[in-house]
Amino acid sequence: MFKKSFKLILMGLFIIPTMLLCACTVDLTSCSREAGTSEITFEAWGGIGPSPITCTSGLEIKQSHFTAASKYGYNFLYWCYNKDLTARVTFPTMAKRGKQTFYAKYEIDSEVFTNNSRVINWYNDQPTITMDLTATTSYTSESILIDDMDLMYNLLDITIIPDTSIPGQGFSTTSLVLSDEMGRIVEDVNSDPNVFEPAVSSSLSYNKYVLNIIGSGAGSFTIYVNGELMAQ
Repeated sequence: MFKKSFKLILMGLFIIPTMLLCACTVDLTSCSREAGTSEITFEAWGGIGPSPITCTSGLEIKQSHFTAASKYGYNFLYWCYNKDLTARVTFPTMAKRGKQTFYAKYEIDSEVFTNNSRVINWYNDQPTITMDLTATTSYTSESILIDDMDLMYNLLDITIIPDTSIPGQGFSTTSLVLSDEMGRIVEDVNSDPNVFEPAVSSSLSYNKYVLNIIGSGAGSFTIYVNGELMAQ
């Protein structure tokens, strides 16, 4: 009897620590799978956005943890998970492990351009519209609202023609940046700084765009906006 009891006690002492060790191993593996670092960056589409955030993954992120984005001629609406701006970030949200980007979604503030007489419209079946401007300082950044009032045109290209009638003077374009209705920057496939040509013209059937003209030198120039009628 003494020998059998002694064996059972020894077996029990061996089994119990083994079971405890197995349980601890499972828990630790689960924890290591969740632990990590989260890096959140913010795409403001040429505007001003918050600084990147680095935190522990799984941390609750609140909207109060960072500022909203801002962009001239636009009102900020909210942040999105994707570039198409279809998946809105709802706060609080969980910080995911690895790298993550929040994308700003805006709407155009038409009043900003109307008050400064910086609006050109497509109307009366005119595929080409123009605007004359004068740069009075050595460095110029002009923002123009292109408004398709009749919803009839797809954008083909935009061309800037400087006035060269006065020798030694004139405006020189550095770059043309076009943003769509939601504030996203449209890809330019033309290397000429005086010409903007969208990557896929047929997809640009929005109602409004904002053109940012960056250049230097004092002088006049004309903006030509070319479009094509949409298929009826």
